[in-house]
Amino acid sequence: MFSECFELDAWDDLLDLLLPDEDGCVAVIRAYIDASERKEMGLFSVAGFLFDSGRVRGFRKEWNRTFGGSRFSWADLIARSKPFDHLRGREHDDEHAELVRTGVRLVRDNCLSGTTVSIWTQDIENFSPRYIKGFSQAYSICTHMCAWGLGKLAKQHRLKGGIAYVLEAGDEYADEANHLLSYAAKVPVIADGYQWRSHAFIPKDAGSPFHAGDLLAWEWGKYWTETVVKKKRRMRKSLVHLLINDLDRYQVMHLGGDSLLKFFNDINALGVEQMQEDRAAVAAVQAENLREHLDASEQTTPDGDHE
Repeated sequence: MFSECFELDAWDDLLDLLLPDEDGCVAVIRAYIDASERKEMGLFSVAGFLFDSGRVRGFRKEWNRTFGGSRFSWADLIARSKPFDHLRGREHDDEHAELVRTGVRLVRDNCLSGTTVSIWTQDIENFSPRYIKGFSQAYSICTHMCAWGLGKLAKQHRLKGGIAYVLEAGDEYADEANHLLSYAAKVPVIADGYQWRSHAFIPKDAGSPFHAGDLLAWEWGKYWTETVVKKKRRMRKSLVHLLINDLDRYQVMHLGGDSLLKFFNDINALGVEQMQEDRAAVAAVQAENLREHLDASEQTTPDGDHE
């Protein structure tokens, strides 16, 4: 059980180190904040997916064959920008929609479970106990809740062998996230909550599994700002077809309101290790119920959005 930042050319080497007996699951965690609207609004979202260790290689191969690997981003695909600018124009709508459907299908077919968490960055500024390392940045707080969510899902689905968490190296908040995850090596109840076996950081360019988290973090941010807050549209079709008939495999959360204040107050009062041992503090943050929005979408075919 360890935490390191590896300069590796391939995920294969990392998996051999994290799960040498090929028993257990791999969790990839990715953060996303929009460079325009969501940054202005201050919404930060983080998503994580559980893979069976044996499925990571197949997912990487098929994803890279479809999208070309590490330069991909879900936001670029939806916006038809950068590597996808050749898809601009209505004459390319069908091709664009097919790529969106393929991305969603690859995640559905290869991932065991997923979780996503969002928070308003202004709430971090106003309310978080920033003097406690691990709880001063949106990234580490959301990562903590993602790990609890993935651990809960692993228990619900009786997944054995523990979870090897993999995060991006080089993120400006990676050090704080590493500090927070490292509590699992010292406090058994935290390790149990996360179902933690190990964690490591690997450069984003090393492989495609991060793109699954990128997809969900981006979609969740759009859902929360456009559907919940602004009420300007129904849930995006791409998110509908990621979740539909599969909600039992997901836990989705927005940290806000009274539950967030209780969460921060418990951290402040009890301290990090004591708070994490108090499951009531985590239980105060309730998962979102998306059933109503999924039903309201009235989408019966897995079409992609054109915006």
